[in-house]
Amino acid sequence: EVGAVVADFMLANNASDTGCADYQVTFDNNSVGATNYLWDFGTGDTSSAPAPTYTFPEGLHTVTLIASRANGCNLIDTAIMTIFVKHTDKPLLDLKDTFLCDPVPVTLSAEISNLSTAMSFHWEPVSAITSNPDLAQVTVNPALSTVYTVYVDNAALGECVDTAMGTVTISLFDYSNMKALPLDTSICPGDTILLRAYGGTQYLWSPDMTIENVQTAFTTVWPGVSRDYKVLITNDSGCRIERTVAVIMLPPVVIDAGEDQDIKLGESTQLDGSATGTYIWTPAGSVVPDNILNPPVGPAKTTTYYLTVQSEEGCLAMDSVTIHVTNAFLPNAFTPNGDGNNDIFRLAIQDERVKLEDFSVYNRYGQRVFFTRDVQEGWNGLYNGTIADLGTYFYLVHYKIGVKKYKLKGDV
Repeated sequence: EVGAVVADFMLANNASDTGCADYQVTFDNNSVGATNYLWDFGTGDTSSAPAPTYTFPEGLHTVTLIASRANGCNLIDTAIMTIFVKHTDKPLLDLKDTFLCDPVPVTLSAEISNLSTAMSFHWEPVSAITSNPDLAQVTVNPALSTVYTVYVDNAALGECVDTAMGTVTISLFDYSNMKALPLDTSICPGDTILLRAYGGTQYLWSPDMTIENVQTAFTTVWPGVSRDYKVLITNDSGCRIERTVAVIMLPPVVIDAGEDQDIKLGESTQLDGSATGTYIWTPAGSVVPDNILNPPVGPAKTTTYYLTVQSEEGCLAMDSVTIHVTNAFLPNAFTPNGDGNNDIFRLAIQDERVKLEDFSVYNRYGQRVFFTRDVQEGWNGLYNGTIADLGTYFYLVHYKIGVKKYKLKGDV
């Protein structure tokens, strides 16, 4: 009949009347003769749009279109369609960040509590994944990336699976606080040095030689030669790293204060030192000048002199030399009367550093009445077994102190 209202609609784009929640469709309105429309989607929602778009929740829904016109005959008509919306599985993704001491290959897993065969996986970045990136479990290289994203999607037609996405972060341990000090360093021969390690709960030093303790953070070493000391530092997470301290031994200081000397009281000598670098003699004021290697000295008593040297590298060393002062003399009279007092005429020495070469006594006629090479021996006043005549006798003594020879000549 001319002018009738005919309600008619269909799903746009040839969409199916069955879909996955939440299912969005657009309606094509094919009604004829109508000017007003009322859509009832079967969910309690309505619309007056000519061709609405609507998202349906899970369930069976009856869609009703009431098409009408304000005047004329047959002014209203109704069209009905049923839409079925199936349940959609939302992947319940459970990802766990991980911690590594070192960037070694590790396996990551996309754990899904409602896993189904309709779910597909894909990991990014592919360049840092060393296994198939389209599996739930992959092996990755943390040296190339520490953040990985997994995408879960629908892998089967006719199945209702939603998409999901998540990230896994790999935290790598920062070793910068695990260190050993000092940095490579130089020491002087004979010196010790304190080595210090930080950042761990356990320490192990090597080599186990010229070292005070191998299992403490701080330890003292005395290498003797240039040597690398290594320390294995371990923290409470089990992370460990080896650090090295190179101890370089500086050249030995060249120093020699010379040989000890024996001199006679009242005489002087010359010190005979050798060294390179900067040097000085002490005790202060006893050597003038004190900044040359061979200064003259004339001590009044036995004295030890010290030569201190600082090398070009800054190393210090000290050596000493002792100048022994001694003396010898002869009395000008003696009384060999057997009373135990001044009975023997002998060379009186200050100490054993005086070496007697020979000791002779002559009478006024030039006859030798006594001779010895033993400093402990002296003339007892006898000549040929009898008491020598009272009178003046002449002596001649040769002795040495150090490298110098001396002669005593006189009468008694």
